[in-house]
Amino acid sequence: MTFSAAAASLATSTASNQQLALSNILSVARGGAISVVSSAASSALLHATSQNDDSPAIQELRGGSTPWSNISPQGSSVLCMAIAMSLHYLSYSIARPSTIALFTSAKTGFAGNTAAFPLAMAFISPTSLVLLVLYGKILNKAGPRGAVRQTTFLCASVLWASAALIFILQGMEPIRIPLLGGSSMKLIQLLVGALFIFRESYVQLLTSQYWSFMASILTPDQSAKWFSPISGLTSVTSAIAGLGVSNVVEAVGLSGALGLAGLILTTSLIFTEKAYAISDKVSTTDDNIIYIYLYIYITMNAKPFKRISRQTVTNNLTKL
Repeated sequence: MTFSAAAASLATSTASNQQLALSNILSVARGGAISVVSSAASSALLHATSQNDDSPAIQELRGGSTPWSNISPQGSSVLCMAIAMSLHYLSYSIARPSTIALFTSAKTGFAGNTAAFPLAMAFISPTSLVLLVLYGKILNKAGPRGAVRQTTFLCASVLWASAALIFILQGMEPIRIPLLGGSSMKLIQLLVGALFIFRESYVQLLTSQYWSFMASILTPDQSAKWFSPISGLTSVTSAIAGLGVSNVVEAVGLSGALGLAGLILTTSLIFTEKAYAISDKVSTTDDNIIYIYLYIYITMNAKPFKRISRQTVTNNLTKL
């Protein structure tokens, strides 16, 4: 089905009910023109669907007739991102008790060292700042979609690498790192301390990206309605992780639990990619609807009747 055929079919279905003077479009500012045309195009689509037109052209413009068509594309994209965020919190809720257990262990951490925990907490803010600067650079180069992809994979890779190194170091004789003043620290302690700080820092980096995407999709009224249930979903997944983490640790150990957390976090990328794919498709569809309606009107009102190219319509829009 070609673009022109789809537009022609829509024109046939709506010509008797839709009249929009081109002078009214060209006499308002660009944003207003897009608003007027989008409203008119929406009316045209609603009229076409109300006639139960099952022609391939109308089905193409409606987005298909599957059960999923009952959910708006915006709703689908937000749902995917909410699932991704819930998986992120599921991962975090497994990683958090695992890193705390490692940090407070006599074998791998700082059991009995009362200064270790406050010192680690003091490094969380500077680490968060470093991650924020890194995120800003990634965002400038890769955009929001690339940023969430790269930062998620980075955090998951840190969990995987830490899990592997801790597993290896636990089976070896302690390797000590000399410090100032003649003291020393075990290598595994240094690794566990760094992991503890990183785990406390990365959670908000990813969470803010999920919320930012959903806030950009939903209107203020929709946000007020749906943000609470979405937060509830993340609370449920966190509670499930809290109930099951002890069984996971018993089965695969602390390093295995960290590896599982990294795997779950990586799985969230499936849903973030889907959310952005739907969002990008919606943006493209909105642009095409504007073009379709202008194409219909100009073609119908051209004297003598002639075909109007996409470039002609685009040129009209750029003049607004």
